[in-house]
Amino acid sequence: MNAEDQDLFGMPVPEGRKPRCGRTRALAVLDHLLSMQHNQAKLHEELQKKFDSDAVGFFKTFVMPLLPKETKVAVEHDGIFAWRNLLGQEVKAADKAGAVGSAGTDGG
Repeated sequence: MNAEDQDLFGMPVPEGRKPRCGRTRALAVLDHLLSMQHNQAKLHEELQKKFDSDAVGFFKTFVMPLLPKETKVAVEHDGIFAWRNLLGQEVKAADKAGAVGSAGTDGG
């Protein structure tokens, strides 16, 4: 069994699941690299430094590219709608006015 027949952990890969191009293989390596706990700790440290030095720049550089550029809203029925934040919590009327600063302390 050669390297293309195994995943990063040495397990056999089904024929239809084998990476076909270099980009897919590179993403698999990156995924494995980022799954290691010591690398996650290093990444966390460095991202925290970037955030601490420029929070808005961090948001524009790291968060905005992950957000959808457009959304489609489908409304099933008329009635009252409850605004929810990204965590699925209902947003109260008082929170809507200061929505930017009401996200919590450290996010976690």
